Amino acid sequence: MQRLDEISGDDRIAEGIWNQNERTLGRSREAVFAYSNLWELINGAGSWDANPWVLVLTFKVHLCNIDALLAQMEKAA
Repeated sequence: MQRLDEISGDDRIAEGIWNQNERTLGRSREAVFAYSNLWELINGAGSWDANPWVLVLTFKVHLCNIDALLAQMEKAA
């Protein structure tokens, strides 16, 4: 868990935020502004300033059949 305003540049990139002026991924101050605007659009006015605790979830994509993945996991255990 982390506070909302602790979001990193990599986290903003994972959320899809780009710096439009520089056409680079979201590591700039403008990207923070863009992310805070998006957050408030979704969660309501003042929600960014509330700086809530957020749960960070990450996922790993496995491009295979679920049975093959389970068999692979059983071998590793």
